[in-house]
Amino acid sequence: MNTNKNKHIRILILILGSFIGSHLLFIMFSGVFDTLDLRVRDYAFQVRYQLFGRGKVYNHLVHVDINDSTFQVIKPHEWDYSIDARVVNALTELNVGAIAYDMLFSDPSEAEENQDLIDAVSGSKRVYFPMVLGFGDNRGRPVSPQTAYNEEEFMKDQVWKLKVSRGGKPLSASGIKILPFPELRGHGAGIGHINAYPDRDGVYRRLPLFIRYNDGYVPSLTFRMVCDYVQVAASNIEVFFGQHIILHDAKMPYQKKEDIIIPIDEQGNMIVNFAGPWGDSFDHFNYAELLNVSDDNERLGRIRDVMDGDLVLVANVSTGFMDIGNSPIETLYPLCGIHTNVANTILTKDFLYELSIWKQIAIDTSLMALIIFVALRFGTLNFSFIIILVLMAFLAFASYLFFYHNILTNIVRPYIGLQLSLIMVNIYSYIYERQEKALIRHRFECYFAPSTLNKILRSRKRLEMSEKKVLTILFSDISSFTLWSETQTPEEVRSTLNEYFEEMSKIVFKYEGTIDKYIGDGLMAFYGDPFKMEDQTLCAVKTAIEMQQKTRELKRRWQSQGRLPIKIRIGINRGEVVVGNMGSERRMDYTVIGSAVNIAQRLEAKAPVEGILISEAVQREVKGLVNTKFNGKVALKGIEEELDVYEVKLV
Repeated sequence: MNTNKNKHIRILILILGSFIGSHLLFIMFSGVFDTLDLRVRDYAFQVRYQLFGRGKVYNHLVHVDINDSTFQVIKPHEWDYSIDARVVNALTELNVGAIAYDMLFSDPSEAEENQDLIDAVSGSKRVYFPMVLGFGDNRGRPVSPQTAYNEEEFMKDQVWKLKVSRGGKPLSASGIKILPFPELRGHGAGIGHINAYPDRDGVYRRLPLFIRYNDGYVPSLTFRMVCDYVQVAASNIEVFFGQHIILHDAKMPYQKKEDIIIPIDEQGNMIVNFAGPWGDSFDHFNYAELLNVSDDNERLGRIRDVMDGDLVLVANVSTGFMDIGNSPIETLYPLCGIHTNVANTILTKDFLYELSIWKQIAIDTSLMALIIFVALRFGTLNFSFIIILVLMAFLAFASYLFFYHNILTNIVRPYIGLQLSLIMVNIYSYIYERQEKALIRHRFECYFAPSTLNKILRSRKRLEMSEKKVLTILFSDISSFTLWSETQTPEEVRSTLNEYFEEMSKIVFKYEGTIDKYIGDGLMAFYGDPFKMEDQTLCAVKTAIEMQQKTRELKRRWQSQGRLPIKIRIGINRGEVVVGNMGSERRMDYTVIGSAVNIAQRLEAKAPVEGILISEAVQREVKGLVNTKFNGKVALKGIEEELDVYEVKLV
């Protein structure tokens, strides 16, 4: 029907509007919703750790920590570069693969101590030092003291000339903020930035693998170390901003050469796949422990096998010196761990991938199509339940992508789209159902008893449907009303009929009957629909008896008023009929049709004045419950065979 078609169109529009609205909300309030989505991702990291433990870890990646216990062995006021030199020598003797210091050696010490460190670094040929690039007002304002060693000249040898195959929006530094002190700069294996920036909510989730500086790029500290470790020169690196970095012909120890493809965003950031909390991710060695064994070859030999070939990150994580920030996996996370996790993510190739905008739109569109199908196929009654199932299925799907394929999906936007759809469709359904109930009540309140109509509204019975049922049909008619009405004014006729039908309708409704129609001075009612009645026939007969009794009361009252001495005839039959709301869009009637209806009408015409004539089918249902007498066989118009009929005895 057009009504249902219009309803479906409105639901379709509401769902489409909800999803479009959710996307507009994301555009208008991107900061709020992006942050919310990032928080959901963080929670996924934490759940993953709780379910599966720490992630993939490269076994030859270790931390050497300067912590609070270190200062119990080495007093802070006694610390100088000669101590660092001894540790570098110890690590070199242990044959580690590389040493990356997440510590700024920007200020020189005494000349002798400086030289000790320079000699150790030069002899090792595997020490990587950090630097900090400046942005904005840092241009041309280096923090390190001016010396004969020119920073710009030094940086010419440190920047990479990368092959950029797809342009993006790489971070561009305006100057140098911090470098190792001049005498130390040129002696390490390489230098890399340690610039790290949190997302807008203050959580560190990604790191720029390189930052543009002048006409080249400065790699991050651990990225530079890893590239050397896998024997990939800058000339063998290809960059596709917004897609990935390709390390061509990378050579992992004891493995064949292969390309390593690192996903990055438009700025060159890689999403860091944190392996776990700080204390449960990598092996940790105490700086003081290495210092203690630095002059003892025997003790060094005992741990050589443990650290042989390892990539070492050295950092100060002691109270008051440690740089900390929030990470997805842990709050108050040592920021040096970000660099370690960058190296680990690359070496394990355990990369995290963000879906492209088109793939995300495809997911959103699929969800939208699914709930449209649900809403149109199953109706709004089950919509809320099914939408919850769809939401749970989507969350399960997103979790599967993350847990098993490292794919990050935007959960918040589809979630809001689903929730908006749920809210809007439910609001519409509520309004629509109220309007529908009001329409049903208006359309059918003259047909049904109030209790029956309330049942219809509560059960949402579809009165638009037609079906075959065995019902009991009652016809009544006022005797000689037509002749009487010809002598009366229209107002008198109307007043008399209204009063009469009002009293008769009350009786029909009392026994849960349905008034089919008023036919001039006649009334048609049926029993057993819209709800099943076990005693439908008895109710019909009781209705007829009470109608005759009420008519006698009206006759006495009207006679005293000089009005019509009213008398009625009633006929009742039971049989199979078709019942439903029939007609056109302009006019509908809830009615019954069939031969059983015709027989009931013919019985009313044959009934004695002030009498009730019933069929044999009715007699069988009320036998022993109502006093009746056999009236013989009668021939009814339109009925081939004569029928046995009975008259109900009235007191």
